[in-house]
Amino acid sequence: MIKLRETNENQTITFIPRYYNESATYSLKITTEGSGVVVYDQQVTEGFETEKYYYKHTDQFDLKTDTTYELEIDHDDTVIYKDRIMVTNQSGDYSINDQVYTYKSTQENTTENDFKFYS
Repeated sequence: MIKLRETNENQTITFIPRYYNESATYSLKITTEGSGVVVYDQQVTEGFETEKYYYKHTDQFDLKTDTTYELEIDHDDTVIYKDRIMVTNQSGDYSINDQVYTYKSTQENTTENDFKFYS
């Protein structure tokens, strides 16, 4: 999940696509989750910025706080990346479970799931 803020300033989305071609044209679309209202639709023709093993897109996004959006990046009607965007103005470590009770065991590093490994 991508975390963005409600602001008029530029923000950056980072992603790792299924495949990438520098000379291709990509469609980047952000829609409101549930209603499907398109809030951002951009054609990227000069390629995305590269940073080590991932790509970046920087722009101003008209997003509202406490709303979830769907991000989809397409190339020739083929989805190369899909993710969700959560908009919050909280800083620091943000948890979607804020002020909701979450059970934690008294023993550290324990889980409710058992894993079996066979060699």
